[in-house]
Amino acid sequence: MRWLINDWYKISERIETVAPEGSFKTIWGCWKAVCVASGNDCLGHRVVQGDVIVVDNETPLISLENHLNRFSQFFGYKDYKELPIYIYPGQDFQFDRKAELDKLKRFVSNVTPVYIHLDSLLSMLPTGRNSLSENTNYLGGVIGKTLNELLACSFNECVTDLVVHTKKAVVNYDLGLLQSSDIQSLV
Repeated sequence: MRWLINDWYKISERIETVAPEGSFKTIWGCWKAVCVASGNDCLGHRVVQGDVIVVDNETPLISLENHLNRFSQFFGYKDYKELPIYIYPGQDFQFDRKAELDKLKRFVSNVTPVYIHLDSLLSMLPTGRNSLSENTNYLGGVIGKTLNELLACSFNECVTDLVVHTKKAVVNYDLGLLQSSDIQSLV
């Protein structure tokens, strides 16, 4: 088994970071991005060092760069730009939009990252005439297909991490209630 972050994320897997709004999912993603890009352990777990792409439709660029810079400085770098971290330009990626997917796939092919952080599902759902509903089976198929295409662009040598918001009530769930709930009631 080949791990991106030992015992957590296997190379060529699609993963989700799921938590309620305001639970530091973006901060956690930036920490993982810096650990992977710098080759430093992530909370005591060995990482495979490599290029990282951050696709963030929610966080203002100045805030995103601030998070990446603080963590990079922790490891002795002047800023994140000394590391192989690439912030996807603009904040316009949306699932089920072919032109946008093709643009992101070209970006991934040029960088060939080991980690792609996509923040967040809610902000990447198309609106308007071709909108996707959070509550349809079709959405899962579109997202899965897109993440598989991004993995293929990196020759299946990376991990895609999709940030998903849960309902606030989930904060109070215990493990048994989480395990007995269907994913649609959680997200």
